[in-house]
Amino acid sequence: MSDVTLAPSAILMRDVKFDNIETLTERARSGKTRYVGNGSGFFVSPRGDVVTNHHVIDGADEIVAIWDGTAYKMKIVATDKVLDLALLSPDAVCVEFGKDIDFSNYTQPVFPALDFADSGKCKVGLTVFVIGYPQIGLQGMAAKVTKGIVSCLSGFKGQADNFQMDAAIQGGNSGGPVIDESGRLIGVSVAKLRGGENVNYAIKMESLQKFLKGKVPSNQTQSASSADVIERAVRSSVLVLSYERGSRPLRFDESKGERAKIEEWAIFEKSILHAKMLKIRKEWKDLKKLTDALITRYGDAVGEDIKELNEIAKKELGEGEAKDKKEQINEK
Repeated sequence: MSDVTLAPSAILMRDVKFDNIETLTERARSGKTRYVGNGSGFFVSPRGDVVTNHHVIDGADEIVAIWDGTAYKMKIVATDKVLDLALLSPDAVCVEFGKDIDFSNYTQPVFPALDFADSGKCKVGLTVFVIGYPQIGLQGMAAKVTKGIVSCLSGFKGQADNFQMDAAIQGGNSGGPVIDESGRLIGVSVAKLRGGENVNYAIKMESLQKFLKGKVPSNQTQSASSADVIERAVRSSVLVLSYERGSRPLRFDESKGERAKIEEWAIFEKSILHAKMLKIRKEWKDLKKLTDALITRYGDAVGEDIKELNEIAKKELGEGEAKDKKEQINEK
């Protein structure tokens, strides 16, 4: 894969706020796409390759990464549904923000790629830090850092590609880096156990390396002082925004107080991401219940992705087949 040189149209967003996200891109402003949620990611190469979870960008028509106050339109380079990983790259055409900016002195940055830990570094009891952008509608758009330990070297139901940790994660943390005390990557945040007390999961670094093999330049580890390792890792993280086809739910356009509007968006984006995670986990009853509720509340505005997930859940539960047979009998 050849290096990408960005066109001088990256959009400076030093003062961007959550409200701007709804109409961030030209297609979103024209009603062709709608913002459906965010995840986290991190750089794995100086040219701007970003890793996140597959479920963060699954079904996306537009993807935007915000880093250092600048919004970059991203393209999908590779995905793996099983590992739940995705590799993104800055597109040659960046996000249009709708205002004139002087780019005469714009220089493409060298993006700060995270260092990878040595193989086998992840062990039970290892202190870890999680970096990400949880619930940006309520908590703001700055990166958040939580601390914990590795609890187990397997994931949900013993999944071998994941490990368990007690470092707190929330909706929006998905795809963010999990680092050790040296600031080196040991995993990728992916999910939390509903109803569990600090039971969270991350994709192992070995699985990430397998996914990245041949797609990005080999990562070279660097030394760093203990005083700035967290700051350097935060600097390597990005906020990933996902936009899908379809207009925004009409109820979000109703006249509301600012706090109520933000809370409504937070609930909606969390529900969309959670529905996708339920599909990955094959929890069909919960998926049907959630998608039924979304369709009832928002109607056609939920988008084709939620309708499709609802139909998949019905089929897996045998409801779609039973309904078809009943209709055939009634026709006879």
